[in-house]
Amino acid sequence: ANGIPPDADGLLTETGIEIAEQLCEALFANFEEIDFLRRCALIDMAYTLGERLRDFHDMIVAVNARDWPEAKVQALDSEWAKEEAPDRAQFDAALLAGGSTP
Repeated sequence: ANGIPPDADGLLTETGIEIAEQLCEALFANFEEIDFLRRCALIDMAYTLGERLRDFHDMIVAVNARDWPEAKVQALDSEWAKEEAPDRAQFDAALLAGGSTP
């Protein structure tokens, strides 16, 4: 066994999401005012990338300017999108661009 109690998995996920949301609140101006689906995409990116999300400088600038088409472009211009998790990146980028699922 891996030593993690069976009921702890959900708690770990919940804690990870809370940490991701805190990172988004630190990076994105007036994060709570962003529409729900775009917030979900950003939280998902923060959950997946962790502190590496801070390296998405141009995307952060675009989000803070509420330039959603540019935020999509910048999210996809990354190793994460091209090599690590292309399907997830495409999904999150579509949410950023349109505020809706692809």
